[in-house]
Formats: sequence, structure tokens, C-alpha cells
Amino acid sequence: MVASSPPPDDSGAKRRILDAALAIFHEQGAKALTQPRTAAAAGVRQSHLTYYFPKKADLLAAVLRETHVRAAARESETEAGGPEAALNALEALILDADRMRSFLHLVIEASLDPTVGTIVAGHTNGLASELAPLFGRDAHDPLLHAFVDRARGLGIRLLLDPTATTPGKGELQRIADEMGLRPLLHSV
Repeated sequence: MVASSPPPDDSGAKRRILDAALAIFHEQGAKALTQPRTAAAAGVRQSHLTYYFPKKADLLAAVLRETHVRAAARESETEAGGPEAALNALEALILDADRMRSFLHLVIEASLDPTVGTIVAGHTNGLASELAPLFGRDAHDPLLHAFVDRARGLGIRLLLDPTATTPGKGELQRIADEMGLRPLLHSV
């Protein structure tokens, strides 16, 4: 048996693969994120892609990590920071129809593949961990997870009802207030 050797040194190959995967994921959803399709979009051989991402689950995990990295970069570039800025960034993410569709595709994929389910659970826990300090809560606090679920529900409702009024700026702050999270938010 011959050991797998790394592909030729192409420092941009992994980046091209990840960029292609992100584009496919955001435009077509998790189901469309296949290794052959991603390799073709990145302009690499499938064997090259599988060196970096041996399974589809590895590719999905990398896509989710990269979405967090890019969201954090956008937030630091556009906002001075603080709790309200983080809520505004989350609100923009939740209310973005394309991102919400991508998330729902991912949930469907997770229901069919336990490995993907683990990735989605990790993604959700990561989101709760990012929000926890803003509310002075532990990342495992059920109220914090309920807040995330309610925010996602708002995004889903907007997808399902095209006549629904798009919430105004500060909608997640209002939900946090209703759930008793605002006083903790302002004490951070």
C-alpha cells in the first residue's frame, strides 16, 4: 500500500477549493456541495481536493469555519464593537434570505447524515459561544440557545411569508429584551 503524498506545492489550491465550496454552499446549498462539483469549480483534480478534505463532512466543516471567520472580519471592519454591534451583525446574518436558505439546506443534509449533524451542532454551539459573553451567560445556557432558535425562526418566517414585514433594525435586541437578556447585555 502506497502512502498518500501531498499534491504538488500549490499554496493557493486549498484557498481556491474553499472559495469554490463557499460559493456553491451559499448559492445552491449544502446538498449541492459535492466533492466533484467543488473540485471542478476550483479548477483542481478531485484527488487534490480529497487530500485537503477527505470527506464531504470535512468540506462542510471548513465552510462553516470560514463563514465565521469572514463574519468576524466584516464585523471588525464595519463596527467599533460592543454588544449592539454583535447583535446587528447577527441580525444581518439571520435576515439574509440566501444565508438562511443555506442554513436550512444544511439542516436537511444533517437530518440525512449524522456526521453533518455533528457539524451543525458544533456550528450552533459555536454561535452560542460567540454570543454568551454579550449576555453574560454560559455558552450552554438554555435561554441563550432559545434566543438563537428564536432568531433563526424569525429568518425562517421571512422566507416562508413573502408578505411579512421585514423587521426593523434592532429586532434581535427587542427579542433579547422580551427574553430578559437586555439587562445582562447592557451590563457587559
